[in-house]
Amino acid sequence: ELLAPLLPPVDAGGVALSTEALLDSAARKVGPMLEAHPELRGPLATLMGSAYFNMGAVARSRDLLDQAVASIRADPSIEPLARAATLERAASAAYRSGELEVAHAY
Repeated sequence: ELLAPLLPPVDAGGVALSTEALLDSAARKVGPMLEAHPELRGPLATLMGSAYFNMGAVARSRDLLDQAVASIRADPSIEPLARAATLERAASAAYRSGELEVAHAY
């Protein structure tokens, strides 16, 4: 039990989960919970999209970062630095996907 937190997470069958599988699971669970807290949707989508981006899962990151951009643009209370970080990450993901015009538009 003492070492349990240090072991890799496993699924119900005892198979170790990848980081991407953990993020996928978290995304599925968090989505419905955010219905009650829409102000967290943009920041959390930015965080998760950035994690996918850093792992090289650019296509998955694009979906989340596009959601994040839509959310922060609709919420004037988002701090300018957080807004800029989300836009920069979304532009980077679009650029890495070869969508230069989309990246420039951010």
